[in-house]
Amino acid sequence: MKKIPFYRRGGARTGLKELLHWHLSKGPATATELAEKFGMTPDEVKKKIRDLFRIGTATVREDQVNSETIFTLTATARRTVSKTSPSLHVSQRSPTGDDIKQKHIEAAARRRRLIAAGLYLPAGD
Repeated sequence: MKKIPFYRRGGARTGLKELLHWHLSKGPATATELAEKFGMTPDEVKKKIRDLFRIGTATVREDQVNSETIFTLTATARRTVSKTSPSLHVSQRSPTGDDIKQKHIEAAARRRRLIAAGLYLPAGD
């Protein structure tokens, strides 16, 4: 069963993580700016951000500048897969493709002769 996105689920404060992620993806924001956007106090915003972004693919960095908390969205390191062997190119073409093509050409010529002579009845009629 397909999972419904968080912002479409009912209840209070649903989708807050996605909304915070979206706002912080545009650039750094202070706790008071985020509090104004979400109708919360700056302390509630700080607590929610710490709770929501504890585990996940993205992390939020907190910086103190002039007694104001600035939140910046940072991505965690992606897992890389090392290539141990070069990739192999596999042809999709059959090795006997020319023989099969010639066989079909000859069958089409035979059908053409039979149709011209009026002796060919197509299958399904």
